[in-house]
Amino acid sequence: MDPQSLPNAHLSIRHDSPDCDAHGVPLCTCLSKSKDGNERDPTSQQQQLAAQPPERTKIRWLMEHTNIITDNRGGSYLNLNLGHVRSFLSFYHRRGMLTKDISTFLRKTTSKTGYSFLRVLDLEGVYKPYLQGVLHKLVLLRYLGLRSTVLDSIPSAVADLHHLETLDIKHTNITWLPSSLWKARKLRHLHLNWFYIDLKNILKACRNNAMALTKLRTLSGLVIGEVEENLMRDHIDSLTTLTTLKLYVQRSGGDTSGAIGKAVADWISCRLTNLQSLTFGVIQEAEPKKEAKPAEEAEPAKGARPAKEKPAKKESKPTKKESKPATLPIGPLPELSLANQHHGLLELYLLGQLNKPCWTRLSPGSLRVLTLSSSMVEADMMPELGGLLRNLRTLRLLANSFVGTRLTFVKDGFRASIS
Repeated sequence: MDPQSLPNAHLSIRHDSPDCDAHGVPLCTCLSKSKDGNERDPTSQQQQLAAQPPERTKIRWLMEHTNIITDNRGGSYLNLNLGHVRSFLSFYHRRGMLTKDISTFLRKTTSKTGYSFLRVLDLEGVYKPYLQGVLHKLVLLRYLGLRSTVLDSIPSAVADLHHLETLDIKHTNITWLPSSLWKARKLRHLHLNWFYIDLKNILKACRNNAMALTKLRTLSGLVIGEVEENLMRDHIDSLTTLTTLKLYVQRSGGDTSGAIGKAVADWISCRLTNLQSLTFGVIQEAEPKKEAKPAEEAEPAKGARPAKEKPAKKESKPTKKESKPATLPIGPLPELSLANQHHGLLELYLLGQLNKPCWTRLSPGSLRVLTLSSSMVEADMMPELGGLLRNLRTLRLLANSFVGTRLTFVKDGFRASIS
């Protein structure tokens, strides 16, 4: 297909094409809008699917670019046989309205059997798809993509999807997951949206169930708080299959020694040696502001006239800057030791203050991307990093990562960046 024709293309299905099985059954169809904006069934030019016998209209893969429930002529795409759909991708975002039609479509896929053959459900960008009451029927689901759906919650039935391998809830308002999800045996990739997770629940689930999370490769977007050092020591062999880890440690005001961050840093350094991508940061829990005590009124001197009371100022409306929530302060990073055992680490993102960092221990030579943020490094690090990171291709120094006055790039440093 000519790439230039993709925006207005209609996918035509022929019985002698690779998109049909041995009996001429369409394996894939696409619902899109025509060039003039009218919604049409793209297969109508060469074939009317509704006119075919039911056994010849079993759709395996379905992509939606328009409303899947009704078309502009009052018809319904649900006349198609959807009981055999394996994969459904929606590019129809439906901005500004609740999308119960997604639920209607999913119920159609389970109308005859009570369960669905659906393996892939990708609703990225769809506005608040309604999944309540139907998610538990997707018993064979392996991929559930809810990124950028603005959902506020996810049905607890997600923990009952025993074949689920990927769950993506990044860029949503979801801040809770059922605890039974941590017992999943086939989960491989979990993308969260930077909300608080009690790491104790994850580690205990791994302790009580030997098969829990044994296939997990990606754990991204979580914030953890208090972690008992003995708990980390007892379960230090948990989650060693991870290849991608993105987490922040939130230190409380009472953790002056940084014991929480140190326990997690030791776990990463000693056991998570299969990592290929690591994002690690420390944020300080914001302390509540103390109310200022009113100053004691001084006694007026003899003969002094009482001061006139100033008229009370009208309360000013908060400006846009004042209405924004304050960002959490960045804390000091605990010492990481990645150079000796993390030979497959390719990407490293560090958020937090580095106090006299030892680059020979911190930076494995395999790194291709290094990002530092709020590191507050004062000394010139380029000569040392240039010699250590021979495979580095991208170096990002974000806000307050370097607070010195001069960086020196030496000859033959960062060889991969030069070549």
